[in-house]
Amino acid sequence: MSSPIGIIDSGVGGLTVLKEIVAVLPHQHYIYCADTKHVPYGEKSIKELVELVKHTVQYLVNQNVSLIVIACNTVSGAVLTEIEKEYPHITFIQMIQHGLQGVTKYSPNSVGVLATQSTIREGTYIKRLLEYFPYASIQALPAPQLVLWAEQGNICGGDVESYIQTLYRDFRVQPDLLILACTHFPYFMQIFSTVVSQYTHIYNPASSIAQYIVSLVEPLDTVQSVVSPPNIDWYITGKSDIVYTLASQQGLL
Repeated sequence: MSSPIGIIDSGVGGLTVLKEIVAVLPHQHYIYCADTKHVPYGEKSIKELVELVKHTVQYLVNQNVSLIVIACNTVSGAVLTEIEKEYPHITFIQMIQHGLQGVTKYSPNSVGVLATQSTIREGTYIKRLLEYFPYASIQALPAPQLVLWAEQGNICGGDVESYIQTLYRDFRVQPDLLILACTHFPYFMQIFSTVVSQYTHIYNPASSIAQYIVSLVEPLDTVQSVVSPPNIDWYITGKSDIVYTLASQQGLL
């Protein structure tokens, strides 16, 4: 693929998605966009989100990008629909439609969703899950503190573990399937794995996103050359230190 792949997020959450994509397509050229000036997105209105993301999409279009990963669950549903209308020539990959494709291998009786308040309020995520699991009990809980901690690089410690324990206990029914419906949440995977029951499957939609992109990109590639470090350009609107720190920790720099 001659043009770069764009990845958009409000901050560092999208790095967890980029990491999964780079793992299966290490030879690609990427442009990672972190709108740290306006993080977090989870508490913003649809109108605000549309304007913020349009600005970033236009930047990527100017860089000759034709495939953009919206690595933020909050930017979905009505928000993405508005943006797609203005950029019909761009292929958008997003966390709900494409990130949930991998759940088909599960047959849960109960599903727990951790997300931002905006994702829960907008409702598209739950609607899509009901299409996959019409007879399952589905409950979504907001976990805004995890976004703030991830943006600070605070991804371990007693306070974090206590918070996640409380979240897990707040589910009415212990979920068979726990979906991390925010790209910031996989930073805490080690703690989630410790806290939740051994009978609860933890689902990270980023792996499904990566596999879907492979199905679009891989047939077009004839040369499979691994680039180390990966070929990534960075577009950061505000503070950049934590973006580079976490990117380095994940082998992206």
